[in-house]
Amino acid sequence: MTCGLLARLLREQCWNWITQIDRKAISGACGKDRAEIGMAEVHNIANLLEAGIRAEGLRQKAIANNIANLKTPGYRRFEVRFEELLAKALKDPTGGTLEEIEPQLYQPRKTPVNSAGNDVTFENEVGEMVKNNLRHETYVRLLRKKYSQIEAAMRTR
Repeated sequence: MTCGLLARLLREQCWNWITQIDRKAISGACGKDRAEIGMAEVHNIANLLEAGIRAEGLRQKAIANNIANLKTPGYRRFEVRFEELLAKALKDPTGGTLEEIEPQLYQPRKTPVNSAGNDVTFENEVGEMVKNNLRHETYVRLLRKKYSQIEAAMRTR
């Protein structure tokens, strides 16, 4: 998969999440006026993007730690769980708020182990680093765009 295709897929996934957040904000806004719904939506989207940026920062640290322990006997790699938690929160209308979603560090223990009991491969970690970088850039660009929209709305009033 090329980096351009991967970046496009990640942007599409982020927009899908944002659309789901918009729906969740509107469905929970019965009896509120349009301005209140709009501000709730902006707040939810900004929180999601900020949480995504935090998750990618934690994931980058986990990848760096995995690479640093590439030759450590018995070391098992770490990963970050965020996207699954976000998807679960978006699907469950009675679930917690998006502000409660925090990335979680865990050891998957599903990857093959070498003779030293280590499951880190340099190629896999570099691939994860590229995906992480693209996700991070996507979150930052979307957050920048959302703040630009807010600034434009304030200037027109």
